[in-house]
Amino acid sequence: MVDQLRTALDRKGYHTAPAEIARLHLTIELLEVTSHAATVKKPGNDVSATLQTSAGTQIIYAKGYRGEAKTWNAPRGSVIRRAVDDLVQNVLEDDQVTKALGN
Repeated sequence: MVDQLRTALDRKGYHTAPAEIARLHLTIELLEVTSHAATVKKPGNDVSATLQTSAGTQIIYAKGYRGEAKTWNAPRGSVIRRAVDDLVQNVLEDDQVTKALGN
């Protein structure tokens, strides 16, 4: 998940730097990976995580994000990967993250 987010942010022009010299720190914490059976809806996986942007000890922005992937018969790893991709896309579409990273 970290690599997918780093790559996506890099494509948007936000580049990583060593922690000692970085102005901002981005922390992502995986909260949960759940699977849902096909009894109610299509089978798949949900991924949830929190993202926090901070400068020193000051938190600039924090929010929880969710991603999901539905499938009928794909390997579990690829379903989770797609759910993480969806979560990363949700982070990138959040204007508040872009504002926080632009500080």
